[in-house]
Amino acid sequence: MRKSDGARRGPESSVATKIILLVFLATFVSAAAVSWISIETARRQFWSQVHQSYPAALARTGQRLLRWLAEGRGLAADLATRHASRETLLVLVREASAPGRREAATGLFRGLVSPLAERSQTIEGFALIGLDGRPIFESTAGPALSPPQRQRLAGADSALVQDFLVPGSGALVATSVPVRSAEGAPVALLVASFRPDGLRDILASDRLAAEARIELLDASGQVLLRSGSPDEGTAAPVLPASLPLGAVREYTSVGGEHVIAMARPVGALGWTLVVEAPYERAFAPVRTVIRRLLLIDVCVVVLASLLAYAITASIVRPIEALSEGARRIASGRLDLELPETGRQDEIGFLTRTFNEMVRRLQHTQADLEAANHRLRHQNQNLQASNEVLEQLSITDGLTKLHNHRFFQDHLIREIKRANRTGEPLSLVLVDIDDFKRLNDRLGHAAGDELLQRIARVLAESVRDSDLLARYGGEEFAVVASGTDLAGAIVLAEKLRGEVAAVSFSLEDSVRPVSVTVSSGVAEYKGDRKKLFQSADRALYRAKAEGKNRVRIGD
Repeated sequence: MRKSDGARRGPESSVATKIILLVFLATFVSAAAVSWISIETARRQFWSQVHQSYPAALARTGQRLLRWLAEGRGLAADLATRHASRETLLVLVREASAPGRREAATGLFRGLVSPLAERSQTIEGFALIGLDGRPIFESTAGPALSPPQRQRLAGADSALVQDFLVPGSGALVATSVPVRSAEGAPVALLVASFRPDGLRDILASDRLAAEARIELLDASGQVLLRSGSPDEGTAAPVLPASLPLGAVREYTSVGGEHVIAMARPVGALGWTLVVEAPYERAFAPVRTVIRRLLLIDVCVVVLASLLAYAITASIVRPIEALSEGARRIASGRLDLELPETGRQDEIGFLTRTFNEMVRRLQHTQADLEAANHRLRHQNQNLQASNEVLEQLSITDGLTKLHNHRFFQDHLIREIKRANRTGEPLSLVLVDIDDFKRLNDRLGHAAGDELLQRIARVLAESVRDSDLLARYGGEEFAVVASGTDLAGAIVLAEKLRGEVAAVSFSLEDSVRPVSVTVSSGVAEYKGDRKKLFQSADRALYRAKAEGKNRVRIGD
């Protein structure tokens, strides 16, 4: 049995689902487009800010660094070249080698340079070294220069700034100025060491954000100082060789960290300033914006879907009620009436029209049921009549046995079955002896009654699987299915004996009447015509040989 369309329809095919899905997709696509535009805008603004702030920060830091170096170098050059202080330094150089005068000369040197170092925000201490790099005098402030460091400063014949990486102490920056004699020949070198705190303050004074840091690299790419770090120096290189100067780039640091950085050279010293920030931390504000946008998008999509569901439900529920009512009507159930909501729109009109249609269908169904009841009663009577006619068409009216036509049809079916299965089939023809004489003597009414009585005897004697029919007149035929010739002879003898043993008391007869029958038996051998001829010839022999006997065919 086919299911109705309503029974096959799933939730995914309902109008409400389609409308809600359409609203959801439209809202989702719109929210996704707005989010993408907003995220892309935030990302571009972030990179625009980076490209603006990083170069500006490096430029300001570089200018302060150059001013800081120029101030320290100018202080040392003024001390070494001003006439009064230069003469004092020349005297100290000569007295440094005089016996017994070194201690006094050291005090005089410190008295000359210490007030300058104390007042200066740039220079931490001074030292006076020979042209061969050997120390002559040193102030108490500032780190002592090592022999290799003094050697790097000793060969200069003009003002020079040098940077040094001191293990455990960080970066050391120093400037050397020649102290010349009256003839202009260099006699010694005045060395001034810069304050490390001042260099650190310069790098830290222009921090861009909490995640950014500024680094100062020497000519070999080693870090002299890093802002925000307790270590003042490291021997590890920071910049990759492919990082161009003056451009903001992304790269992976030596430690495997993804960073954003920009490098800028500082003057002619070979130094490089680098501003660097971890990508994840620098991009964190944009990620926060993205998360908020996504949260807003989800809320907008959910709210739009809920609103679409509420609006759709108010429209679709009456439609679903109409659809369910139509499905029930299609299935033959008219015992329903939709609740009317009082709406004056198309749905309210449909609901009222639907209820009116259902009421008309109910009246029509009642009329049809009454008419169907009458038709069923008439059909029952007609069927009973047809069954009676069908039975009459295959039944002999006098003996109530099957007639000759039904016998022929049954025999054909049994012959086909015997041909198909190979089972035996036999035919027995039974004829009442001297029936014409009895009919003439007793009358036709008695003859008919005798035929009826003999038919009952024969019907009680055959098996359920056998067919007994009135072949014609006083002759009967028995089709014995599944019975060979020997079995058919036994059956024929039984029929003959049963009839001979009965005395028939007829209404028009004074004395009981005894009747005998003769039978011809034949077995089917593949030819229906020969089966009849053989049984018929056997019946004639039984009559010719004295009647009341059974004979077999050829």
